[in-house]
Amino acid sequence: HDDTGCDFVFARTKDFHENLPEGFKRVVKKNNKKELAYDIPHSSFLRVNVAKARGAWGSGGDMHMLHFSERAKWLSLRGMAADSQVIAVLSAVPKNIFGTAVLDESTALGAGNPFHRAWLDAKPLVGSRYGKDGFRAMFFAWHEYPLYRDKGTKLEDVYADPEWLEDEPALRDIGVDDEQLAWRRRIIALDCKGEL
Repeated sequence: HDDTGCDFVFARTKDFHENLPEGFKRVVKKNNKKELAYDIPHSSFLRVNVAKARGAWGSGGDMHMLHFSERAKWLSLRGMAADSQVIAVLSAVPKNIFGTAVLDESTALGAGNPFHRAWLDAKPLVGSRYGKDGFRAMFFAWHEYPLYRDKGTKLEDVYADPEWLEDEPALRDIGVDDEQLAWRRRIIALDCKGEL
């Protein structure tokens, strides 16, 4: 959704490539700020673009793996809405062949935006694993991530706003423990300036 995030994602991609075990590394014919292009026999590429880029990046291409990142934060540029960008790029993904994948992930950013509508369309229909758009919605809650905890911290030693405490019984009911609640309280106080 922005240049800084794009650079960060591509740097992680390059790190992954550079740390592949011997025998898995491929000949790179192009390595610049936003693209790795692999030589024969793979003749493939990995490109990271900012969603605000002019035009429908990727439109008219042939992409087998596509990852939309933080789509709820995408902005439009020169009247081209994020929905139009997505439609144009999705047309470059071959349909009904093995080996293609589209990942559309984001941190939630309110209701009614294009990402939220896509999420609703991807919720499974009755008797299916897929939504009406052919995608499959998956949700990963913060408390499922093992690093989101303050190990060894006593909950009573962490600042507690009375408003936060109202949410905590429901979180306990789903199995959130003291270390996770301590992490949550700290993150809300520090990163979110006390706002839920």
